[in-house]
Amino acid sequence: MPKFLVIQAARFGDLVQTKRLLLSLALRGEVHLAVDASLVPLARVLYPFAELHALSVHGKPEAEALARNTAMLTRWQGLRFEAVYNCNFSGATAALCRVFETEQVYGYRPEPGGISRSPWARLAFRISERRALAPLNLVDFWAHFAPEPVEAHRVNPVATPGGRGLGVVLAGRESRRSLPVPVLAEVVRTAFGALGGPRVYLLGSAAEKPAARQLMRQLPAKMLPAVEDLSGKTDWPALVDAVGELDALISPDTGIMHLGAHLGVPVLAFFFVLCLAARNRALRRGPPRMANQPRLRAVP
Repeated sequence: MPKFLVIQAARFGDLVQTKRLLLSLALRGEVHLAVDASLVPLARVLYPFAELHALSVHGKPEAEALARNTAMLTRWQGLRFEAVYNCNFSGATAALCRVFETEQVYGYRPEPGGISRSPWARLAFRISERRALAPLNLVDFWAHFAPEPVEAHRVNPVATPGGRGLGVVLAGRESRRSLPVPVLAEVVRTAFGALGGPRVYLLGSAAEKPAARQLMRQLPAKMLPAVEDLSGKTDWPALVDAVGELDALISPDTGIMHLGAHLGVPVLAFFFVLCLAARNRALRRGPPRMANQPRLRAVP
C-alpha cells in the first residue's frame, strides 16, 4: 500500500482545515501526518486513521527541537513515501523536506536560497490576490495538492443541532477578528432567546477568562444560571467533547469554528470585516450599557 506524508506544522485551525486533503489521500493509501507535538492529542482525535509524527516547530528550545526533528527525519527516510505534501510556506518545513527527492514534494519545496511553490500552489497564490472575486479557502487549497480530492460534500457532516446547548467562542487569536464584548453579549442573548433558553458554554483558552467575566456582566441576570464558563478548562479531547452535539456555535474565525464544522455543528461565524465594523460602531456608541438598562428583545 502506498504511503503519503502530510506536513501541517501550523496551528489548531489549519490542522482542522487539512481534513479534505487527508481524507483524499486515505482513499489511496496509508496516511502519515506530521504536526507540532502540542497538537498530537488533537490530531489523534480528529484523524484516527492517520499515523502521527510529532515535530518541534513551536516554542521549543533549539537543541530539543533539533534532536526531535533529526530523529523524525531518520524515521522518514526508512518509510519510502510515495508523495509528501508540505502545507506550510515555512523555512523549517522546507528544510525537513530536503530528505526527499524534489519531485516527491507537493506544495512548498526547498530550493537553493529559498522555497519554491509547486504549480498548483503558484496558481492558487495568483488567484488569491483577488480574494473578492475568487474566495479560495484553505480546505480546498490544500485538498487540491492531491490529484483527485474527495468530493466537498463528503468532508464534513451536515450541520444539525445536537440538543446540547449553545457554544460561544469568546475571542480569536487576533483582537480585530473578534466582536467587542458588548456586541457579542447582544448576539448571545438573542440566540439564547431564539433557541428557547438552552445551556450556554463559554469556550476559549485561559487568556479569554477576563472576556468571559466581562461577557457575563453584560448578560441578563436571569441567563446566568444557564451559563458555564469553560475557558481555560478544556484540553484538546475535552474541547472536542464540549463542542460536539451543540445546537449552535457562535464564533469568530477561530480553530473552534472549524472544529464545529468538522463535527457537524451549526456555526454562526463572524469574520474580519464584520468584526471591524462592529468594533467601530461600539466605539462610536460610547461605553456599554449597564446590565439593568433596557435591551433589544430576542427574536424567536
